[in-house]
Amino acid sequence: FGARVREAAAAHPDRLAVVNAKDEGMVMYTGAPRFTRAHEAVALWRSGRIDWLVLGEGTLARRADEMRPFRRAIELPKIRNKSSAYVLLARPDPE
Repeated sequence: FGARVREAAAAHPDRLAVVNAKDEGMVMYTGAPRFTRAHEAVALWRSGRIDWLVLGEGTLARRADEMRPFRRAIELPKIRNKSSAYVLLARPDPE
């Protein structure tokens, strides 16, 4: 998952955010510089300052209405002994 996220955001890694998660390695795996709080990530997304956002399914379920439109670029199902399934959101492709 982390390698696929890094590949997706390779051209502009500064436009990637990772929402706080209990899986501390997620920042390291994705190449993001730090975790971002959910409310800050939503604000960055809505303002157009980020194009990719990694977050847990639970956070997405609570915040999806605030973040539309988006597309699910990459999904990582829940892994045993991990706190959440993860998803990489991306801006939708232009029509």
